Amino acid sequence: MRCPSCGSSHLRLSHWKVSDLFFLLTLRFPARCWLCRERTRVSILQALTIRRLQKKEHHAHAKHGASRKTPI
Repeated sequence: MRCPSCGSSHLRLSHWKVSDLFFLLTLRFPARCWLCRERTRVSILQALTIRRLQKKEHHAHAKHGASRKTPI
């Protein structure tokens, strides 16, 4: 999965808009590039992969932040 604009592999799922309705019915989901902010649509399999990676990153950040000790 690469951004069609800049070629980055850093994509995230984007919020749905009314204009996405037809694409959602055809199982194409909105995604946005982290680097250039370009909005595109990806297949359902790509969207599921992006979602899984987002959850994994979220849990890693939460776990890392919870184990970090704050200075007194």
